[in-house]
Amino acid sequence: MNAPKTYFHVLNRGNQKQTLFYKRDNYLFFLRKLKKYAGLHQIDVIAYCLMPNHFHLILGAFEIAARSHCMHALQTSYAKAINKQQHRTGHLFQDSYQKIPVTTSEQMNHLSRYIHLNPLKAGLVTRIGTWPYSSCQEYIGMRNGQLPNSGIVLTEFTDGAAYLAFLQDQEQDIMTNTLVGHI
Repeated sequence: MNAPKTYFHVLNRGNQKQTLFYKRDNYLFFLRKLKKYAGLHQIDVIAYCLMPNHFHLILGAFEIAARSHCMHALQTSYAKAINKQQHRTGHLFQDSYQKIPVTTSEQMNHLSRYIHLNPLKAGLVTRIGTWPYSSCQEYIGMRNGQLPNSGIVLTEFTDGAAYLAFLQDQEQDIMTNTLVGHI
């Protein structure tokens, strides 16, 4: 009998908060690698958001070792590609990665909201769902992507519009209290 899946908020940022994603192709390369390694290691990608100098993921796995192998392969592959592209050497990421257990559906919902609102908080966009390097668009029905398994979160909502309303519940606070240096 298999153990139940465990879920984690996985995040990392550039070494000394430096840029991780220099151009559109970098974001897309990272997402392709995430899809590849998640598939190889039987990891569910529940939600994601790639920001210029950091990323957030919610991952689900039956085995913690699978998550570790997936993240090691992803970060190593991405770091090698960026170091080559930018003609640089050394560490791209500040640490290996941070992992925080997600143990309740309420925690999962609020974490997905936090992740999907990150670009708005950072001032990268002025409207929810317009940042292209996030799973938010799949959640609210703007894009039919294949990477996130949004059903884990969306089972708590009647549809994408209800999830959008859940996000918008925090929008006014974000717009009036812009957070700086949130990670």
